Amino acid sequence: MRKIKFRAWDDFNKEMYLYDNPITHTFWIDFHGHLFRPSGIREFVSLDDKGFFLMQSIGLKDSKGHEVFEGDILEIDSDGEKSIHKVVWGGKDYPAWDLYPFLDCESNCFSEIECSGYYKMKVIGNIYENKDLLNKIPQDQKQF
Repeated sequence: MRKIKFRAWDDFNKEMYLYDNPITHTFWIDFHGHLFRPSGIREFVSLDDKGFFLMQSIGLKDSKGHEVFEGDILEIDSDGEKSIHKVVWGGKDYPAWDLYPFLDCESNCFSEIECSGYYKMKVIGNIYENKDLLNKIPQDQKQF
């Protein structure tokens, strides 16, 4: 069974908080969905507050060993042809992690990447710290 991991982007302080990472700040969530983050006075933050975005690890690592999270921007290399995609959650009608835009494959993109050995993925940023990378994603394709 994989360990479920999270990170959170604090848009006010422009900082990424990684859960269970001793090198960076930590945050934790109580059973009511409230998030506590470190500061001088240990402030209380609700997950509903604007400007605080929680992202879950998808349970995979890229070709360099970096953990892949929802909201990451990946460079996918398929035999020398590179494309840029962001990691998304399909939602209620499609409950799985996937890529936008989709790869041209028979199944879920991450299943294809993991099983085929044909694709290599590399985390090159995320949608909060590297918004300029979103311009490299074609906007004419259907998004979740």
